[in-house]
Amino acid sequence: MGNILDFSRIHLLYTIFPRVMMEPDHHIFGHSGGVVTLFRKEILPFAQYTVQTRIYTWNDKWLFLQHRFIMKGGEEGEEDVIACFAFSKIVFKKMSGKTVTPQEVLQLCGHHFDKDVEERRSYNWETAQHILDLDKIRTDPYSWSSL
Repeated sequence: MGNILDFSRIHLLYTIFPRVMMEPDHHIFGHSGGVVTLFRKEILPFAQYTVQTRIYTWNDKWLFLQHRFIMKGGEEGEEDVIACFAFSKIVFKKMSGKTVTPQEVLQLCGHHFDKDVEERRSYNWETAQHILDLDKIRTDPYSWSSL
């Protein structure tokens, strides 16, 4: 699944951010900051599925992508099933290491924001903040050896 998410992430970045991804003069690079994966249904080996990826939300540092793994319904007329959701965290950096906000990168690539986009971004950010809370697992005060 990791490779599929890599391809999906790269495809979206080249589609939405072509100036940054293909014009080296900007010296801005997108880096993966991690992925959270939530399974709703088992995906068996060799099962066929489709991955859909979209921009979910952003703040001054992180751009979140949402991925859906969709499996076709088994019987004719049966609805497709979302087997898995995944969220990728992306940060944009200049060669100097300075963070470039996702909004700056979006604007550089010709994207504009209206009230509806901001409303959706803000609403989805409430969920994305909880994903960032998972970073607390890196600072667990309880040693593994003390169990």
